[in-house]
Amino acid sequence: MTELQKYNLPWWQSSFIILDLEGTGSQHKELEGIVEIAAIELSGKQLTSNYYYKLINPQIEIPPMISKIHGLKNKDLENEPDFSVIREGLFDFINGKILVGHNVSVDYRVLKLKMPDYCPLLILDTKKISKHFWGSEPKHGLDELIERFGIKDQLTDLPVKRNRHSAYYDAYATGLVFLKMIEEKLSDETTLSALANICSINPESDKKSQGSLF
Repeated sequence: MTELQKYNLPWWQSSFIILDLEGTGSQHKELEGIVEIAAIELSGKQLTSNYYYKLINPQIEIPPMISKIHGLKNKDLENEPDFSVIREGLFDFINGKILVGHNVSVDYRVLKLKMPDYCPLLILDTKKISKHFWGSEPKHGLDELIERFGIKDQLTDLPVKRNRHSAYYDAYATGLVFLKMIEEKLSDETTLSALANICSINPESDKKSQGSLF
């Protein structure tokens, strides 16, 4: 099947990866480290049990203000692998598939620092979907979407036992709101191309916007 044929299929016939990562903070610029990453497969309009999850030793100091957000300190990660060890497994799991995340340009930027050859088929942002269909709402953060779609009860018994602002929790929540938004506003016949026109992004400013391709 050609790339063009994929875009003309109903959106749910494609392979998606819902991803979230926690890091050391953008103040480190090109040296920014990843401390936790989760990628969950979405297939056939369902989040699957197929996922990739790792805690990572960033080998760089995590500022206290960042630790307060995701709850991870350097001492918690001393015995975890560094990114070079987990890189190949992560790459094999996520590369070439559609990347979905909330405010996903941040995650994508950090991933490209660590994996310059990483190339998702598309990059879709749930924050952009929310702004497109619920533009009158004052806020579009993940907390607001969890509340808006009433999914908090579905986030209480996850396989990774961490809370909000942790990678698996946030990735799973993002996947649920992604499905809820599409269910409420789009039909099963909506093509991948049409979905991309609503919420695709290209954070690399020297390239043509993905949304303009369709």
